[in-house]
Amino acid sequence: MSRKKRRLANLQNAESQTYTGTQELIDSEEGLIGYSTEIVRKFFSKMDLENRIVSNGRTLLEFGAGTGFLADIFRSTFQIKPDWDHFQLPWISLMSTFVPIWI
Repeated sequence: MSRKKRRLANLQNAESQTYTGTQELIDSEEGLIGYSTEIVRKFFSKMDLENRIVSNGRTLLEFGAGTGFLADIFRSTFQIKPDWDHFQLPWISLMSTFVPIWI
């Protein structure tokens, strides 16, 4: 008995060049916000940032991709303003002196 071929979702090909994954992109972006917020919450809790940063008036340095995405979550959720934008340029120039090694 031969199996019926299942029709796949509308995929892009030479005949159909319309992108059909818009909803999947939206869903993944929304999921990424929730995922990243949970990481920041856990980091805040496990690292006791309430006592180490907020109560003592210290600064948090955030090393991310340079977009400020995690810094925005710290700011909006915990009213902590991480220092990330002022730190990027000196760090980049320092790191550029190293030779990358790919393992």
